[in-house]
Amino acid sequence: MNDALEKEISRDPEIKAFLKKLEEGKATQSDVSLYGANLGECIGRIINRNIDRDMSWDELNGMAMPLFEEVYEKMFEAASIVQKQEDERDNIGIKPIKPEFPKQKIHDLIYKIYTVLKEQEDGN
Repeated sequence: MNDALEKEISRDPEIKAFLKKLEEGKATQSDVSLYGANLGECIGRIINRNIDRDMSWDELNGMAMPLFEEVYEKMFEAASIVQKQEDERDNIGIKPIKPEFPKQKIHDLIYKIYTVLKEQEDGN
């Protein structure tokens, strides 16, 4: 699924524009926030394309959780780069602290998707 994520990212003009700004040192924290939203939309498109009403919980979780973990890593990396650039401009030498991946919250989100999928299956 990570290949699917990379393909979605490469097709998204807003993500490509952000990555260029990031590379040029012109990205801001609000740009990082929008980048996160765009990455979330990529995950949504991938899940919508690959979801199947016959999927088990394990299959859906196995498909979605790695995508969210990859996006988390991409977000932290981008936020860290921007933070370091801003800190350098302000002569601050604090290293960014990586928060723990919110696995339970993501699990709950995926479970909600699963329950909606099963409710639709039961309704048909």
